[in-house]
Amino acid sequence: MPVLQLESVTTNYRILRGWVKAAENVSFEVEKGQALGLVGESGCGKTTIALSILKILPPGGRIRSGKIIFDGTDIVPFDDAKMRKIRWKGISIVFQGAMNALNPVFKVGDQIVEAIRLHEPSVSKSEAHSRAESLLEMVGVDASRVNNYPHEFSGGMRQRALIAMALASNPKLLIADEPGTALDVIVQAQVLQLMRALKEKLGLEGRHNVCRSNRGVWRDRDNIQGASSSIHSGSDGSISQHKGRTQKAHLHTRPATRSSTPAKRVQVQSTMPIRHGPLQGRGPGVEEGRPRSLCLLLPLLVLMEALGFER
Repeated sequence: MPVLQLESVTTNYRILRGWVKAAENVSFEVEKGQALGLVGESGCGKTTIALSILKILPPGGRIRSGKIIFDGTDIVPFDDAKMRKIRWKGISIVFQGAMNALNPVFKVGDQIVEAIRLHEPSVSKSEAHSRAESLLEMVGVDASRVNNYPHEFSGGMRQRALIAMALASNPKLLIADEPGTALDVIVQAQVLQLMRALKEKLGLEGRHNVCRSNRGVWRDRDNIQGASSSIHSGSDGSISQHKGRTQKAHLHTRPATRSSTPAKRVQVQSTMPIRHGPLQGRGPGVEEGRPRSLCLLLPLLVLMEALGFER
């Protein structure tokens, strides 16, 4: 039985003009020990799917249809109290944007301790602190950095700290929402290599949500192909392709970039005359050195002239 299964999930956002389609009829499943990669261009609904699984959508977001089955139970009808028991212990997430995901006024270790004690109230503060040190060491950060603030960490170290925080309560499923955002290609590769190692060490199931914009998506897809056992490709809020890791496909072709009609060279001729040099005349609102319209400084200027000051 799959650990996670989505069946025709549709998530929309409510605005004043009606509903905005974000994800339509999305279906996939994650088996035990599997790493699934979801790729697509910016705005195609990857983050919406990740937030829908945890039911932490922003105001206006709503799962309008479909099922999200975790451990054999549909969690869509669950209220916040029931979801709190699943978040972080059952399903955890590494949020995108390591530079902004951590609170800058709290120490990194304290933020990990807070995540542990919030979902495991029986754990003491000292025990949680020891676990925070162990988690940082597990992701490749020295335990002595537990008392540092986020601004004292590099971008790669912040991403590792977020991964440590996500693993704080030993979840069954880990969602990584663009773990390489704002990181250079070398650090991206290191982060994905770390996640592969953690998956094998801890027996995690994973769902990597990796994408940038039109050009960068292929570099990220190359990375995620090495980190995932299967890849789903999404566009315009729906999943259009599914490729296994062992299937060879040319990664630099995408239907969204190919037009249905051949491109034609069009020569545009401007009907406006080309002027060189400064424009004649003067700017609006000025006439004989005085503003045409009412100016807040006009009474002060009049008073200064009356007192003999020169402008």
